[in-house]
Amino acid sequence: MVRFDYYMSVSDFIVSLVKSNELEYSKEIIDKIEDLLIRRVSVFSNLDEDEQIFYIEGITSDINNYSRIINSIELFNSELYDNYKKNLNEILKNIVE
Repeated sequence: MVRFDYYMSVSDFIVSLVKSNELEYSKEIIDKIEDLLIRRVSVFSNLDEDEQIFYIEGITSDINNYSRIINSIELFNSELYDNYKKNLNEILKNIVE
């Protein structure tokens, strides 16, 4: 949880990195956020329905924050956006199943 919160706290720098064409650094941060989010969604998906109700607000907030990051890079690098948008759609698909 702490690592995820840390990476989310530095997410505001991602757009600046993409704007300045520092793609490796921005991808490194996004990849770490994405990996941690995938783990969280996996754990959430394996919870009983009663337990999911308790955690739904938190996981929804995490997904929305990740989505905001991905959407914010669209103007500056469409290829990077397309790759991460596809991954986001997979994450959403897994949470619905």
